[in-house]
Amino acid sequence: MKIGRKKHLPVHCQTPVTRRWLALALLLAGLALAGCKQIPQDPTGTQTKGLDSIEVRAAKTRLAVPAVQRLTAIGHFNDGTSENLTNEVTWLSSDPDVAVVNDSDRKGKVTTKGIGSTQITALTQGVLGAVNLTITGAKLTAIQVEPQRPSIPWAYVSKAQFYAIGIFADGSKEDLTEVVTFSSSDSSLLTLIPAGADAGLASPAAAGTVTVTARTQGVSGSTPVFLNSNSLTVMDTHPKRAQRASTDGVSLTAVGLFSDYSLLDISSLVTWSSSSTSLAQVSNQASQPGWVTAKSAGAPTFSAVLGSASSSNSSTLTLTGSATLTKVIVTPADAEVVIGQD
Repeated sequence: MKIGRKKHLPVHCQTPVTRRWLALALLLAGLALAGCKQIPQDPTGTQTKGLDSIEVRAAKTRLAVPAVQRLTAIGHFNDGTSENLTNEVTWLSSDPDVAVVNDSDRKGKVTTKGIGSTQITALTQGVLGAVNLTITGAKLTAIQVEPQRPSIPWAYVSKAQFYAIGIFADGSKEDLTEVVTFSSSDSSLLTLIPAGADAGLASPAAAGTVTVTARTQGVSGSTPVFLNSNSLTVMDTHPKRAQRASTDGVSLTAVGLFSDYSLLDISSLVTWSSSSTSLAQVSNQASQPGWVTAKSAGAPTFSAVLGSASSSNSSTLTLTGSATLTKVIVTPADAEVVIGQD
């Protein structure tokens, strides 16, 4: 079949019906063009930053019941930048009988409910992204409480977090920390938040041995916990020296050496400080202990204090205008800083 140029009727030959259909077509075309996505511009003609797409990230797209997983929504903008929009988007599940997603206090948290498939969607500014989840019928066979057999200097550790890992018949493992119910064999030695968003958070109260148990669906797991009276002898911070662009951040770690020669990461227990908050600030928040936010170029030092003990050597961070630190590897003795690698 030949395809040739369409012949249009002259205006004086068009009937009223033809003219009405032509007007309708032009109107629809105008509306379609108006609905097309355009990048807004400011009065100077410069493009204004706009959201192009949303990527929903999931650590696993195949889960069992019960299970909890947190999703992340990453927004990609027309200027080439990306931002974490997890707390800004509206979260929806296509089938709440299979899995529900939190859209209030803990946005992006998915809790599995039944066998099947569901699509989890993140929406904001008229842009949406989605991920498909498959929920299997694998049976829960065991629960492992972590950390296993920990030894905790109770006088220094005010809070300790325990986790519950579910092991299923198909060999898969799921984080069940917010699904199980935790219990302590002796609340005079160790108290636990049994369930909810802070499930597994423990508070040591005295020296001794206690058992922490996690239970759900008739399956349980436990671990002994040794609360000792060891004293802190030496404290150190890592990395010792690092070069960082003044627009970037870096995480510091505090390690304590105790009287029984054990080493313990005490980053969340110490009080961090910066020699110059105008150059860089260091966080003492529970969610990001030791996180350094650079402000401007310079060489501030950072120290940690826990009770009467302080870090034997401070950490120095050289802030430049261009260098970018992409990876920090910390060993018990040294810190290796790798520049320009993934």
